[in-house]
Amino acid sequence: MKSIICICIILMLALTSCWREDKKDEAKPDKQSVPSKEQVEAEEKEGALDNDDAPSAKADLTRDAPIEVRGGLVHDVGILIQGDRKLHELVIKNTSDKPLKLQSIEADCSCTNVVGFPDGVTIDPGEDFLITIRIDGTRIGIGPFEKHIILEPLEYKPIRVAIVGKQIRFYTTEPVSRTIVFDAKSNPSEKWEASLTITGVEGAKDGLELELLKMDSKKAPFIEASLEKLEGNSWKVTARPMRPLPYTDNFSEWMHLKVLKPEGMPNIPIMVRGSVGMPLRWLRPSLSIKEEDFTDGIYQHNFQLGIDLTDDKATKNQRLLRQIEKVDWQRLFNELEVRAPEGVKYEKKFTRFGVRLEVKVPRSSFSEKGILRIETGCNGNWEASPIILRIKKGKPGSNNKAE
Repeated sequence: MKSIICICIILMLALTSCWREDKKDEAKPDKQSVPSKEQVEAEEKEGALDNDDAPSAKADLTRDAPIEVRGGLVHDVGILIQGDRKLHELVIKNTSDKPLKLQSIEADCSCTNVVGFPDGVTIDPGEDFLITIRIDGTRIGIGPFEKHIILEPLEYKPIRVAIVGKQIRFYTTEPVSRTIVFDAKSNPSEKWEASLTITGVEGAKDGLELELLKMDSKKAPFIEASLEKLEGNSWKVTARPMRPLPYTDNFSEWMHLKVLKPEGMPNIPIMVRGSVGMPLRWLRPSLSIKEEDFTDGIYQHNFQLGIDLTDDKATKNQRLLRQIEKVDWQRLFNELEVRAPEGVKYEKKFTRFGVRLEVKVPRSSFSEKGILRIETGCNGNWEASPIILRIKKGKPGSNNKAE
């Protein structure tokens, strides 16, 4: 009996050992199912690895494109006259035996751009393709220039074509800024005008012919301009404000000269700018008054031309004071004329920075509509800075507010 039990135990131990060995074998990876690193590299190299996640082939952007640029990679467009625009043509050829796709053509400067290039072009083998380039002289400085056109073919490295040339002036101006600046007049009698001289140079050796174009703006009626031919190859542009006294709103306006010769040149812009400001006119020249503002039938008020010395803000404005100091206020005081309706009394007073006009107006001098106008001017010109008084309609003591 004991021997039988021992035999059973031995058989059970043997079976258990076999079961454990089978489990170990299942846990081990199948060496045949996982290729080695060397096998993978070899199969990839031979292209035998069938894997959908493998990276796709990329274009080799280090290869030179099979493109021939007629005339080479440097194109000299020659002389460009100041502000002119010129067209230049590039011809390229596909030298390969396969179609070549040109993705884009770009310029490295806004002064050069490609005319009418579609989005992507395919050039057949052995075929030529024409590229038209516009060069804008208004965006190029005077002197030699070098700009680039970049051709980007698909799957090849870009090609840079240099566009070189030289831009020369066809005119110079004095002052150089092409700006006519009006400053405060030294006296009210002189003509208030300023001028600018234009001279034809390199690009206009055969002559410079100009024409003054009519200004078309809201400010144009306030500026009068003329163009005069000088000796040699020079012209003089003169501008003058249409107001005789040294007070007017600040203004700036463009005028343009049409270039008749050399032909094809853009217009020449001239800036006209006034530096005399609003404080150089009658302060508060238009007033509305009430019936109770009259004392014994007389209304009194002082009008100031220039700076009101009681205005702290104005007297601390150094820029304004510098403008005011350029005016000969004594001469303006002497030559200032006043024309007022019958019965109006006035007296001119000279101040450090201007002229004061002390006015006494009887109620009877107003028109039936309650309006009175006092004209001021110089040397007989009665269109400058009128003083206007209006009587408000309303019941006394009601502050003229509608009930």
